[in-house]
Amino acid sequence: MTSLNNHSSAGHTAAYLKLPIVLTNAAWLRLVYLANPARVDEMGTRLASVVQTAWQELSLQPTAKHIQFHLYHKEEEGQDRALALLVLSIVEPSDEPSYLRIELQEERSRYGGIILFAGHAMINIPGQLAIRTINGRNGEFNVGKLSTSIGEFVIKDALLDQHIEGKYRGDFAITEIRPSYYTTGGRLVVEIRAKLDSMTLDDVDNLSDEEAERLSGNEVDPLDEVPAIQQSTAAPAAPPKSPQKPKPLRPVATGDDAPFGMDPPAPAEQAASLDTDADAELFGTVWPLGEIVKLDTTVDRKRLRQQCVRLGALGYELDFKQQVWTRKEAA
Repeated sequence: MTSLNNHSSAGHTAAYLKLPIVLTNAAWLRLVYLANPARVDEMGTRLASVVQTAWQELSLQPTAKHIQFHLYHKEEEGQDRALALLVLSIVEPSDEPSYLRIELQEERSRYGGIILFAGHAMINIPGQLAIRTINGRNGEFNVGKLSTSIGEFVIKDALLDQHIEGKYRGDFAITEIRPSYYTTGGRLVVEIRAKLDSMTLDDVDNLSDEEAERLSGNEVDPLDEVPAIQQSTAAPAAPPKSPQKPKPLRPVATGDDAPFGMDPPAPAEQAASLDTDADAELFGTVWPLGEIVKLDTTVDRKRLRQQCVRLGALGYELDFKQQVWTRKEAA
């Protein structure tokens, strides 16, 4: 029995050693970062010390989900060594691959880390968001890169799809920052992605050629992303269903069968009525539209894009500062 348990524990450890390791920003600044390193590889040595210590602790407690451990590290200035109390957690998102997270113990009590994960508090931080519009198989979509004082992050939230291409300066409410994995063209793409709750934008400028190149035009549409963890667990595709016959349309009232005393509807009026019904279904709770329209960016992403396209066709344009659509004044 003991041998079997040891074998199981060894299996857990071997599997976890394959997982990527993520340090919270607070842990990175205290344990790894050096403003003026004496050698080029000094920060790499400090990082290796953290990772090696974490793996050693994991090998001692291979079935634990949260492991408290400590590490002595050299202060940024001088030769003094300080004690850091840390927590190693195994994070297993439902829709992405698992990873190991290292954070300061004090972060777990006060959520003081700058790198945030699901369930933690939200932070507001100034920065610049570069948005690029890409034409994919589902139509146009937007991807972004947010540059802040704590790092640079990929943004692929639905709220970007309202905006035109450009670089925006403002304040950004971040609820989560974590590694994201997906596969495309037979390759694994790993990126650090931030999730935005909202943003307050001050101004916009055109992207330079260099900025546009940094936002690759080969990005995968978020609607088409398949998390890597689902590649190996996806069930076989169900056989396609036979197409359903379209429901017959209600016949148009003619002069012969129109209600007594009423003229048959004009073709233009009937078309307008059909458009109105379609718009009511598309916009849902936002309907009927007023002079100012604020979209719900939490709806289905495909629907949100359709709403944006339809608003443009109806003569609305986005006020990016107020995050609302306003009807253009007739010329």
